[in-house]
Amino acid sequence: MAEVCDDGDDCTTDSCEVDQCVYVAPGGDQVSTLCDDGDLYWVDGCGRVSDKKEDCDDGKDCTADDCDSAAEACTHTPLTDGCCEPNASVACIGGDLYSVDSCGNTGNLAEDCTDGDPCTTDGCAAGACVHTAAPLPECPPCPPHDTTACLADAVIWVDGCGAPGAVLATCDDKDDCTIDTCDAKSAKCVHIPQGGCTPACSALEAPACAQRHLMWVDSCGQAQGLAESCEDGNPCSVDTCPAGGESCFHTAAINPECGCGEAAQTACSGGDVVWLDGCGVQVSVAVDCDDGDPCTDDGCDPDLTECINTPNEDCPAPEEDLGPVPDEDGASEPDAGSPGNADPAPREDTSSGPRSDASSSGSADLGLSDGPDVGPPTVTVVDNGGCATPLRATHGAPLATLLLVLLALAGIRGRGPRP
Repeated sequence: MAEVCDDGDDCTTDSCEVDQCVYVAPGGDQVSTLCDDGDLYWVDGCGRVSDKKEDCDDGKDCTADDCDSAAEACTHTPLTDGCCEPNASVACIGGDLYSVDSCGNTGNLAEDCTDGDPCTTDGCAAGACVHTAAPLPECPPCPPHDTTACLADAVIWVDGCGAPGAVLATCDDKDDCTIDTCDAKSAKCVHIPQGGCTPACSALEAPACAQRHLMWVDSCGQAQGLAESCEDGNPCSVDTCPAGGESCFHTAAINPECGCGEAAQTACSGGDVVWLDGCGVQVSVAVDCDDGDPCTDDGCDPDLTECINTPNEDCPAPEEDLGPVPDEDGASEPDAGSPGNADPAPREDTSSGPRSDASSSGSADLGLSDGPDVGPPTVTVVDNGGCATPLRATHGAPLATLLLVLLALAGIRGRGPRP
């Protein structure tokens, strides 16, 4: 026998839908609220209590819970008789987290911050456990960019030890048409369009290079989150992502730990031009700037990277040609080989009697030095002891005068006693 869909209430509209009776009050089941038995309930269009809207028990020992009929809302009145609510907050004590009640009293251990990893230093800060890399030789450093996470409305780096790092992307797109937040599951910024408003920027399907990594960016070029980190974990590679590119690149690092390569450039060092490797370390001498000349100061010009050899003051300049040397009367003696510079004809000895040989009698031996004309002529006098003394003509004693004096002396000494 078929069921008749009639609830006997003239306030409801009765019907049968998909083999089921339906009774609908005017305005539905949630028209208003009322307090009943200390909780808040919905009231339908017929004035009947329907579903519970809110349980007014907050589960705290130090509050009196009730439902305010006038306000149609739950109330929680703190108890003032010395009641302390347990586990109201946490505090860092001795590197671990402890519960604290509403009166500030420390309770039981809430979390042990020791992670059992010998390569981390464990502690707590701002109500949370913190683990940082231990500075030990046997422990590798924590990679600074191990993964990403959401912090408030921003995407941040998280290192290999779990410690938060620098901000990678801020989710505020400065667009009033969107609600900006960070999706904790994907660690990516999301922008929810506002009703009746057209956002200025839209999300792009393919990632692009930004901030040296492959990032999700919007049509305005703003980073939204990390698509792929370009850090390969190899300390001997330089990792980057060219702006506007679509992939990461890894090139060999040049440093003392990974290798400096061959000679790459020249520089000045120690007064010479030298070769430097990729790390800027001298590997060999390119040019020895010492020219072996004591009359130059040798060095290297750092601007041109070239040798410089500058004359110094240790060596005099070449002597200047001062011309003929004047005689006693002020007249200049002509240069050898010039007209009128022929030696004068030797004078005949007009003295009576044979002239004795000066060398045999022990008197002075006169002779003109042979050889190239390198200065004023020289006359050599040999005394009877066999010692030779050179006499050079000077400005004050011309050659002719010097010869006459010496010849006169030789003649006097060479003659024997008069009869």
